[in-house]
Amino acid sequence: ERLQGQMANVISVCDREADIYEYLQYKLTEQQRFVVRSMQSRHIEEGEDKLYAFASELMSAGTKHIHIAQKGGRKARSATLD
Repeated sequence: ERLQGQMANVISVCDREADIYEYLQYKLTEQQRFVVRSMQSRHIEEGEDKLYAFASELMSAGTKHIHIAQKGGRKARSATLD
């Protein structure tokens, strides 16, 4: 409720636990922006493929190299994002 006036600026980022139909449907119905790490390869509207097969055939939109700082017991490292 406290963010209602600012929801157009919010992007919810969720891990696999949010990969449930009701959550995804709610976000779509409320026209809220979100990113959810998938837990399962679902059927998609764009054809007969499932999500993972469809995504593996897409062309990369770009690559970005980032540095991840040391935190807690983890060492600093670099990562490549596709």
